[in-house]
Amino acid sequence: MGIKEKLHQLIPEESAGTGRKVLPGLCDRIIPEIFRQDTHGEAFYNEVIVTPDHRHGAWRVEPNAGPIHEFLFDYNADGATLSIFDLIFLDTETTGLAGGTGTVPFLVGLGWFEHDRFVLRQYFLRDFSDEPALLQAVTHHLKMAGAIVTYNGKTFDCPLMSSRYILSRLEDPIRSLPHIDLLHPVRRIWRRRLQDCSLTHVERRLLQFERLHDIPGSMIPGVYFEYLRSGWNQNMRSVFTHNQWDVLSLAALLRRLHAVYCDPLNLTHPLDLYSAGRLMEQRGRCDTARMCYQQAFDRMEEGEGSESVLQDLGFLCKRLGRWEEALDAWIRLIGTGRFRIFPYEELAKYYEHRAGDYVKAREWVEKALKRWERMAELVPGRASLEDRSDLLYRLERIKRRLKGANSGLPAAGGS
Repeated sequence: MGIKEKLHQLIPEESAGTGRKVLPGLCDRIIPEIFRQDTHGEAFYNEVIVTPDHRHGAWRVEPNAGPIHEFLFDYNADGATLSIFDLIFLDTETTGLAGGTGTVPFLVGLGWFEHDRFVLRQYFLRDFSDEPALLQAVTHHLKMAGAIVTYNGKTFDCPLMSSRYILSRLEDPIRSLPHIDLLHPVRRIWRRRLQDCSLTHVERRLLQFERLHDIPGSMIPGVYFEYLRSGWNQNMRSVFTHNQWDVLSLAALLRRLHAVYCDPLNLTHPLDLYSAGRLMEQRGRCDTARMCYQQAFDRMEEGEGSESVLQDLGFLCKRLGRWEEALDAWIRLIGTGRFRIFPYEELAKYYEHRAGDYVKAREWVEKALKRWERMAELVPGRASLEDRSDLLYRLERIKRRLKGANSGLPAAGGS
């Protein structure tokens, strides 16, 4: 009996009227079923319908409201608006982990939302001769999508799939699709705290999802080759489960990121708030960024990165014309005791150009020069001669302005 006949014997009964297994969670039997047969061969798949009551860790796998925010993309989406229902989630299991033309994706997991349900379909390569049929089946779904969602897919999954399309002389549907690689927005928000942004680590820390009895990724190619030699086995079932978890994590992570962008102030860790503030500032949401910076600083322990937060907060408030808050940030930054010249200089600029108080401006420049001398003594590598030259030039100009103010004559300007 061949592999095809063995697989057919193990195919479970389909739900009446739908042809799909509708389950509250994940299926307990994983056997590929025939999808179709055409001139390219046969494509086999396993499909599960995940209903909204299924939790992936602490997060429900359900569609979020509103458009997909542009910060998830690594390029300008030209104002195009996408909803969660336009996305297709993709993850692959392959015959090797290094990529290259000799690596073949033997299991392609796809996921998409239909109404309030999540459809998870896994295309399986029972034999290398059926690869064109698998690729054509995947193309059928990708052509209906508005964007593709992966995790590190820009580096691995998508280039690999594109190379397989080229080698099979088939049209590549991936190349023209907008791409949301969740690794990048995850890094933007949580890298300062997590450092390790691998998917399994992110699942544990952000989704509270722990994989139990998961098969290590390094073993997966060997399990597939064993299947090719000996047929279906329990280890292949573990590979399917591994892939299911990957795809479900994509959907849950997208929901988590969407929640952060909608209301970043719900973040609790100061490093996450600081990262969110930088993202909000880059995206023009400056008032939200300011509140993120402020909350981040208020919650930070000494030495946890508060100096960077105060620096960004000060420059943002300066740009927004919130001078009292900017001054407070510079003064608090000086109070950290770090060897920095710029907060002294910023205070001097304010009193010289905004407040017109040349006496205070001179005092801050003189303090800056003393700080520079201390830096030159203790950490000479950080004491820039150019900084000292600029400070001396500023001091002379302020002195001229003071003299002009006292004599009633105008003084030369400057920055």
